[in-house]
Amino acid sequence: MPMHGYWLLDDHALVENITAEIRITDEDEVATYHTLTDRLWTAAAEDNDARHILHRLLKT
Repeated sequence: MPMHGYWLLDDHALVENITAEIRITDEDEVATYHTLTDRLWTAAAEDNDARHILHRLLKT
């Protein structure tokens, strides 16, 4: 999990760390962020799956 935030906008990525916001336009570097996002989505829970996880956490 990245320790900074990022946004994918059309043909560039905006990366925000503690001290700066970086605009990345290099095609290969932007592709790296697209790959990371795809990998994170494969591990993400949505809708009822996410509700079930949150409900289970509230019970502990």
